Amino acid sequence: MRLLGVGPKVDLLNHEAYEFSAFSLNGSFFEFRKNEEIVLLLFFSLDCPSCIAEIGILKDMEKRFPPDFSIIAINVDGMNSIEELKEFIEKENLWFRVVIDQDGSIASRYGVYSLPTSFLIDKNFMVRFRFMGPILNENYLLKSISQLNG
Repeated sequence: MRLLGVGPKVDLLNHEAYEFSAFSLNGSFFEFRKNEEIVLLLFFSLDCPSCIAEIGILKDMEKRFPPDFSIIAINVDGMNSIEELKEFIEKENLWFRVVIDQDGSIASRYGVYSLPTSFLIDKNFMVRFRFMGPILNENYLLKSISQLNG
């Protein structure tokens, strides 16, 4: 992983994304399935300063993303931090979906071993980029998304 401020290690990938169900903070389960959108899956922890910095950048970029783009932030802290997570989401006024990886199975399926790690998934449900480390360069992310939209 690179140091905060330098940017993530980026891997080009080409495999199908994994479907999953996750607990949502409103008490329901969220189903991640192919929906012909570009999706950024972001794995994070509230105890990870780089994760929090990245979330701050992403939340401020809402109007810069294309309409067929969404973010799903997957919290890996488990069920013990739900109240803290709710407070964080409210305080930060996050516009994107946040779900909880209750038992670590989603992170395991995606091969996440450091935080933050993000995956950019195209409209055909194919994982195209893996970002290991915080995405701190807005223009780099927007360029990556535009490559998938092209």
